[in-house]
Parts: sequence; C-alpha cells; structure tokens
Amino acid sequence: MKNEERKTGNVIIPESKLNAVIKSYEELYKANEKLKNYAETDLPKEITRVKEKYRELAKDYNRLVRKSNQNIETLEELEKENKSLKNEIKGIYKGFNQFMENTLGATVGQAKKLMNNLMSEVKEFVKGGEFEKIHRNETKTRDRDELSR
Repeated sequence: MKNEERKTGNVIIPESKLNAVIKSYEELYKANEKLKNYAETDLPKEITRVKEKYRELAKDYNRLVRKSNQNIETLEELEKENKSLKNEIKGIYKGFNQFMENTLGATVGQAKKLMNNLMSEVKEFVKGGEFEKIHRNETKTRDRDELSR
C-alpha cells in the first residue's frame, strides 16, 4: 500500500478542533444576532437622550456652583459690612455717652438717665436693634460695676 497525495481542497483536522471551530462559530453567530437586535431597539436613541440630559444637568450644576460661590462671596462681604456697622454703632453710642458726660457736664447718673430716655425714643424706630443691645450690655456692665463697689 502506498500513500498517495492529491490536492482535493479538503483539510483533515481532528474532530476536537472541528468541534471547537463550530462552537466558536455558533457563539459568534449568537453575538451577531444580539448585536442586530440591540441596533434595532430604541436603546441607542435612549442612550443619546440620556447623554444629552446629562450634559444639560452638568451645565445647570456648574451654573448653580457659580451662583453659590457668588452668594458665598456676597455673604462674606455682608458679614464684614455688618461687623463694621456694629462697631460704628458701638462707637456712636460710646461717643454720645462721652459727649453727655464731658460736654454737657452730666454726672454718670444724669448721663445714664439721658441715655435711657434716648433709648426709649430709639426703640420706637428700631426695636431690638444694635443700639438697644449695646445700651443693654453697657447698662448691665455699669450696674454690675456699681454693685461690686
């Protein structure tokens, strides 16, 4: 018996390799079908819509962050201004008190009485204002000092 080779176009491979090739082909075919089904659904359109919505939300978020930062800056400026105005009011209060004692020659008791009268008038215009708070604190401090003597 003699081995003879002829070109037939056929390839001889082991059955295990043939089965592996067939299995790979079947998996590839199934994946291709899934891809076709996916492309035919509205999912790509939905993904596009969600991406656009995300872009809009990102723009809104960035706008709100900028606005929030501006509000923080404004708040800090207002807090500084508020502190400055409170100090100014305190200075006016103390200056007025000093004026009554020095210029008018009022005694401490008279100055206290004048200040109480002034506070009654001021309260009518600004109830619970800074001027009133300062007066209350100053009065408490004076009363405490007088009691400790």
